[in-house]
Amino acid sequence: MAYGDQTEFKAGTKETIAKRANFRCIVPDCVTPTQGPGASPDQTASTGTACHIFSAAKNDPRGQGGLTPEELRSASNGVWACATHGRLIDTNEGAAFPASLLLSWKELQEERLRSERGGHQSTKGWIHRITVQKSVLFKPESGFHLGKATLLTGPALGKSAVLEWVAATLGDDLPSRWIQNGQKNIITVEVFFPTPLTLKILIESGGPKYFCNDLPGPEARNGIQIVHVREDVIRTLQKSMRDENRLEDHDLLAKALRIRSAEVRNLIPEIESNGTSWGKYLDFYDEPKLLFEDKEGEEHYSSTQTEVILRHGGIRGITFSGLSGSERMKVLLEFATALARARARHQPTLLLLDNQLSSFDDGNLKAMSEHLQLQPFQTIATRTDRLGDPDDPIWQEWACYEVRASSDAAEIIHRHQTPSHN
Repeated sequence: MAYGDQTEFKAGTKETIAKRANFRCIVPDCVTPTQGPGASPDQTASTGTACHIFSAAKNDPRGQGGLTPEELRSASNGVWACATHGRLIDTNEGAAFPASLLLSWKELQEERLRSERGGHQSTKGWIHRITVQKSVLFKPESGFHLGKATLLTGPALGKSAVLEWVAATLGDDLPSRWIQNGQKNIITVEVFFPTPLTLKILIESGGPKYFCNDLPGPEARNGIQIVHVREDVIRTLQKSMRDENRLEDHDLLAKALRIRSAEVRNLIPEIESNGTSWGKYLDFYDEPKLLFEDKEGEEHYSSTQTEVILRHGGIRGITFSGLSGSERMKVLLEFATALARARARHQPTLLLLDNQLSSFDDGNLKAMSEHLQLQPFQTIATRTDRLGDPDDPIWQEWACYEVRASSDAAEIIHRHQTPSHN
């Protein structure tokens, strides 16, 4: 028997996949029916198809996830799609629909069906599309669909703005400059919670106005958690390293993440359990406070005062201030992902990384990219450089877009063949 025959779905498995999806297409905003009347009154017709999450074929871009042939042909490795999306999922061997995206969609779909059937409130959610309807920075109706992880690249033009607007739409603080400049910006965020909602923010000189499914409200709907690492955090870290009266390490990270210092220290067990292999060697220590360094370079410490020091590699490891710039950025992202992971256990969570990935070489970038793909939250990251080769394995699982300047306003260009949803 050929290997492909061993991994194909059997008829009963296809039926199970279809029924678990209630014959609905896996793409969240697709409403095309896959089951209906047949040629005669006593017949039904199906136009849906069962698609593999991890590929049946060995060398397809989605890979096989280390699954056995039996696991590859099981219902747990399948999703149900309409005829149109079924073809798209398998176009170019499925490169536009990475396994992480299909798994997230399947989890959302099944939770949505449980919620509809049982009438209970769900904590699952998915941010599906972001649209800048009106702005002087972008062409009207510029937007993009999100994957499990989404990348925006390009020059310093509008990427930080998009992250700030999205965060504000979902309940984060809006920087005052967007209110003071007197320009009108309208942003919509389409989410599934797990039922579909369209959240909108209207930003103008009088302050932001919020809408949910076109109904105005006094504040943003607070259903999705945000962890937003702003671009200016990089400058803050660099400045702090040169400041004689700099904040203690846990206070500095707390300021960067906009949480309390005690919460930063409480993230250490989370990092030890679920962080990267590098991050698991981070820990805080209460140590005698450095008072001064004399002319001979000898350090003098207080016998009564202590300070909180973050070290990598144990009590005798390298201090946070002794790490390189890219290593300090790794520390920051280790804590940011730990915070997002902890919040995602209770509510849908979005991690926003504004240009922090630009600090990494290819090796560290690959490790962080893979780490983010394994998380229970979605990520949007920006980089100021160009993406380069869109087929680079580093970005294979990401939805990749480029912000390009034009004569009148910027536009958002798909760098990968991303999913078509309508």
